[in-house]
Amino acid sequence: MTIPVEVVKLLDLRVGDQLAVSFDPVTREIIVSKAVSMVSKTGAEVLYILQKTGAYLTNGHYKLASGRHSSRYVHVRLALASEDYARKFAQIIVKSFGGIKFDVVAGFTIGGILLAKLISKVSKIKLIVGEKERSENGTEVVFWNLDKIEKDDNILLVDDVLTTGASLWQAINVLKTKREGDLKGVAVVVDRSKGMVDLRIKTVSLVSINFEEYYPEACPLCVAKIPLKDLSMAESDRAATLSTIPKETQPLMDKAYDDVQKLLEDARQEAKKSIRGV
Repeated sequence: MTIPVEVVKLLDLRVGDQLAVSFDPVTREIIVSKAVSMVSKTGAEVLYILQKTGAYLTNGHYKLASGRHSSRYVHVRLALASEDYARKFAQIIVKSFGGIKFDVVAGFTIGGILLAKLISKVSKIKLIVGEKERSENGTEVVFWNLDKIEKDDNILLVDDVLTTGASLWQAINVLKTKREGDLKGVAVVVDRSKGMVDLRIKTVSLVSINFEEYYPEACPLCVAKIPLKDLSMAESDRAATLSTIPKETQPLMDKAYDDVQKLLEDARQEAKKSIRGV
């Protein structure tokens, strides 16, 4: 496929970038967008790992958390379920922050906690874990063992994917209102924000992947009658995640979920003991 020069300039295409080409049945226009952008020198390696582990799904029909549909989905948590790959991502992230020395790493999603655990292990720093809880206002981020943070500690917040940044903003606000410690950076494996999110803090992403997204009433995948897989609740729905990954990797992902739940339960118990003054 030959890409016109003006499109190359408009999308700021570089060697290694991958394109997504789709057709809008409403406007009857062909849409060309940047599907994968190598935002770092290691982007190609990260993308290879996502593809090798079956974490990067293409040519399907998936319902996203936004309610929109796409032919692509990325289960970064599946790649992070492998300690070897999680360690690789952790080492790249730590190196990306140059001379900043972190004392604490925090994660609040399945993938974020898996990544934070390896960064904690690689850098020998404290691990803070949390989760998204339902509240009257929707969901809020809660960290269970914030008492580990001490005065002058430098904090790194990590997650697997950046999309709208809403949950990351909540987590940032929680960590910034903590009297002890100083939040110095945010890191994600995959940036899906299309450059639309500014967290107003040093942010490192290893690769950028942009999905073509359709409203259900104008979805060409629906028109083509491609079976829809609902991944709108994949973060909290273990069964939904397991149903879309290769059978041979399901035990690894299942164990990763169990490991995260154990870390969360241990952190909750720590919090209870702290409250009781034990």
